[in-house]
Amino acid sequence: LAGLDGLVFDIQDVGVRYYTYATTLGILMEQVDLPIYLLDRPNPIGGMLIEGPYLEEPFSSFVGRYPLIPVRHGLTLAELGLFINRKRLNGRAQLEILGMSGWKRQMAWQETGLPWVAASPNLPTITTARLYAGMCLLEGTNLSVGRGTTQPFELIGAPWIDRPDRLAAELNRLNRPGLYFRDTYFKPTYDRFAGQVCGGVQVHILPGGDKNGPVEIVRSGLHLVA
Repeated sequence: LAGLDGLVFDIQDVGVRYYTYATTLGILMEQVDLPIYLLDRPNPIGGMLIEGPYLEEPFSSFVGRYPLIPVRHGLTLAELGLFINRKRLNGRAQLEILGMSGWKRQMAWQETGLPWVAASPNLPTITTARLYAGMCLLEGTNLSVGRGTTQPFELIGAPWIDRPDRLAAELNRLNRPGLYFRDTYFKPTYDRFAGQVCGGVQVHILPGGDKNGPVEIVRSGLHLVA
């Protein structure tokens, strides 16, 4: 980094703690003694809902570095950077925010008028991004979440699921608002169960199921970022 005047951080986050771009930003703020110019972008899954447990510090890793951040944090990357700098680094990072205009917390991505550009190979669509917050949790099980297919995080299954129609029926019986589960088969080309036919379901977001819900009370202190 010798000879540099500063760094520009311009990466689309997806609003979920274990998406690693925020960790990358945090490590830069911890270790780089240069101005960091952070270009803010919309939270693609909205800023009105905060869901999931906080990270416990003994389990800190690259997929979750900082405590007091829930799974779905409801922040833009700039707000998250300010929170990390203030609460974890005592403000020592030289963080400069280049803000955005026109975004409102209640906006779904479609309402921003912006095209979706794949945030990473396994987040090719805005539907994938919306499902990622919950579906990624299932990677800790013995199921495939569709990595190695064209619909990662929209598919879930395993070779030992031989009646996906029953699985879909049971999931639909839960009557989860905004979701429909369709039985299917898929064969990942890499990652878990590569080359094997998996029975499972495809998760569909129904019309009206992609809006943000009401604001929830934040107990982690994230509301102090603004």
